[in-house]
Amino acid sequence: MRFTFINRLALIPLLCVVAALEAQTTIHHTLVAQPGTWSVAPGVTATGWFYNGQLPGPLLRGTVGDTLRVQFINRTPEPTSVHFHGLPVPLGQDGVPMISRPAVEPGQEYTYTLPLTRPGTYFYHSHFGHQLDRGLHGLLIVDPATSSDAAYDRELIVDLDDLLPGDPIHGQDPIYADYLMNGKNSAGQTPWVVDQGDVLRIRFINSSSFTTYVVTLDGHLLEVSHADGRKVQPV
Repeated sequence: MRFTFINRLALIPLLCVVAALEAQTTIHHTLVAQPGTWSVAPGVTATGWFYNGQLPGPLLRGTVGDTLRVQFINRTPEPTSVHFHGLPVPLGQDGVPMISRPAVEPGQEYTYTLPLTRPGTYFYHSHFGHQLDRGLHGLLIVDPATSSDAAYDRELIVDLDDLLPGDPIHGQDPIYADYLMNGKNSAGQTPWVVDQGDVLRIRFINSSSFTTYVVTLDGHLLEVSHADGRKVQPV
């Protein structure tokens, strides 16, 4: 009997380890960077380079403890990379050409493996020339494994972007073709419809490389709770 009891005790931590491993997930995504066109408003299209043919690129989302595995395929005519902005990742997965690893050449591919260790709102983008301005960026959210955040009724995600149709003339500031929210200009927006009394969590991402925005909601209060993936004193 004593022998059986000891084995049961030894089995308990083993079961805990198995349960922890089962709770962790590997999330697979494929990103394809390629030239294309995108509708920014009814009857208005923009030419650029996009991930999976959309602007912004696909939302990548996971939970702390998960592993994000991103197969990246470069179908642009230039070397490029994917940088996961603000996310703590191993150096070799950081997507900064010639610093963390070589750029991905045209027609080539690379798989990024990213442990998700810190919750927050982030974005990913090319770290090569003006490719971000031409449309190579997307959204990345890491949810906490457990949360003590204030309750809310609905989550909204807002990506702000200044779109550049091509490389600027050397020595001159870029001239942006449009300013976009979630890939649409002011003529292409659809109003948010919410219930009176709802509490909204709005995740703002500024994917612009040049423009700073002042954000307000007329007649409503905004409370900033997080910035760059970290909690802040609410203001």
